[in-house]
Amino acid sequence: MADEVSKRSSALDGALGRVTRRQDFIPPPAYPADDARTFAARIEAQANAEMKARSVIYAAVSKWAGVPVEPGGKIPVVRNGQIVEWRGALLSDPIEPILRAARLAPVSSLKTEKGQLERLLDAMESVRRGMEELDREFGLTLRRSWDSWERGAGEPVDIVHALGIREALNVSLHGMMLNIRQRLSDIDEELRLQSSRKGRPPLRPAYEAAREFALLYTMVTGKRPTCSVSDSMVSGEFAPALRDLFDVFGWTDIRGPGNAAVEAITDEHLLTYETPQKGIFGGLLGLGQ
Repeated sequence: MADEVSKRSSALDGALGRVTRRQDFIPPPAYPADDARTFAARIEAQANAEMKARSVIYAAVSKWAGVPVEPGGKIPVVRNGQIVEWRGALLSDPIEPILRAARLAPVSSLKTEKGQLERLLDAMESVRRGMEELDREFGLTLRRSWDSWERGAGEPVDIVHALGIREALNVSLHGMMLNIRQRLSDIDEELRLQSSRKGRPPLRPAYEAAREFALLYTMVTGKRPTCSVSDSMVSGEFAPALRDLFDVFGWTDIRGPGNAAVEAITDEHLLTYETPQKGIFGGLLGLGQ
């Protein structure tokens, strides 16, 4: 009798020993502490650079227009020395295209990202195939959740538990692989556009930001910008402001992007900005005073 009780006790102890705790299924942090701090510092540096860029842009607009313009305020449109219009509002920020252009990735970064995404996609495809093969041959032996009475308050680990580990993994892999393929398609299109140019690929963020900055100058002044650079010295209304903007983002070459930006301003652009924009949506979009 004592032996039978001892066997049952041992079996119960073994069963309880196999019961896993909820916290055992909570993954460790995605990034080591040092990596997380580095990532946060990079995001903070980008945000600070964009804040400085806004200040530089508004300072340039103030100089071009001859009136003080506070960061975040509307942009004056000057013709013949007179302000004829103020532009810019929540739905139409004239500064945002410049900042958006500055966020574009250069070709070298795009190629590096593409390589990493392709390797990740191959690894995820291998995991998906491996899980399918395991299901076909040994599916009943693989635990799909945990045997625990512990429940949380709707945290990710509890959602996965309710769905089932295998099913949650399948949905996550499918969704992530879909997003990766879409991003790879976008990168290929970006690289295709870059390869259509002759010579060494330019630093696209600098070129695009310079072009948008030139468009802003034309909108404010109604004039075509000039980019005069000689022995690292810049002159005129546009080039010094462009130099200040490039300094914020750490771009050293102003001549190439500046000249390309000037050439990009056509007679059509000058005509577009010649007449103040008015209409039934003027108030909503911030067109007019």
